[in-house]
Amino acid sequence: MQVASLEETHVFSPRVLNTFRVGFSRAAYNLNSSAIVTFPPGLDFVTGAGPGGINIGGTIASTGPSTITAEGPNPAAGASNRRNLFTFGDGFEITKGIHQISAGVWFQRLQDNEGGASSLIGQSTFATLTTFLQGTVQNFQLSPSHVGLGWRSLLGAWYFQDTVKLRSNLTLAGWAPP
Repeated sequence: MQVASLEETHVFSPRVLNTFRVGFSRAAYNLNSSAIVTFPPGLDFVTGAGPGGINIGGTIASTGPSTITAEGPNPAAGASNRRNLFTFGDGFEITKGIHQISAGVWFQRLQDNEGGASSLIGQSTFATLTTFLQGTVQNFQLSPSHVGLGWRSLLGAWYFQDTVKLRSNLTLAGWAPP
């Protein structure tokens, strides 16, 4: 993960202040794993990928109490995600008499890049322990290649607030929601 941010505060006068912020953050993960023991190549569902997942008495997505699940290396091996956030904000504050007026904007650009697919090494589902011992597969799932997905969003907000100091111990704030 990486995070970087910059802030610049400019004082125009004792009563006028501007604050500008820009930031970037990146988070990423990779679902890669490898077996800690050597398996005979004949056990691979996909040649050279290692043994796949085996599920008995459930569904591909099931790991409930009525199932037996045995997986080789992570069945989602090769899946990855990269998320980038670009953030920009600009705000002004003006003080005039008993009023403090604040206004500003905020924008964030989101980039989410997902790569991978589940079951790159294969996953077999057997209805019962008997069908497993007989080698009768109920369902076999294999995603032969990565599927790339890219998401982009632009978010934004604005604000306006007038804070009035009516007395030394009484302040009234009025604002306009985004």
